Amino acid sequence: MIRLIRQRFWRRALVLLLAVVWVAIVVRLVVSPPTLLGFLVIAGGVFVVIAVLVVATRRVTASPDADIDERERAVRDRVHRLAFWSLNAPNGALLGYVMLVFWWRTDDGAVQVTGIEASVLPAVALTMVVLWTSLPELVMLWTEPDPPTEEDDHG
Repeated sequence: MIRLIRQRFWRRALVLLLAVVWVAIVVRLVVSPPTLLGFLVIAGGVFVVIAVLVVATRRVTASPDADIDERERAVRDRVHRLAFWSLNAPNGALLGYVMLVFWWRTDDGAVQVTGIEASVLPAVALTMVVLWTSLPELVMLWTEPDPPTEEDDHG
């Protein structure tokens, strides 16, 4: 199973599957807030997905310099840079939206949050936390080539 996940086709399929599942979770959160049991199921699923990502990337994205070689260090630094710059746009958009809400609605000092905002903001916040923790792994899974095979070594 782990050998299969390390092939580029299956890693990219995993990333796309995770994106589809995450969209379904966010839609579910927006449509109706979950109960405590529903939230625990979602949190457990997120934990399992992040564990699979860590296994698929061989913990390269979270390893200290002493535990990885020079090539893995370069890969780790590159995926962290890409993940950081990829998160700037959604973080900026979320921050801009929150600032506009406060700017437009603070005439009397109180901020009124509408019903749709009350259901969308937690879903967006949870998405940002999950992206913050797993985006380096997702970038690595998508961009890394297949590992060399034994035939490549002999040939």
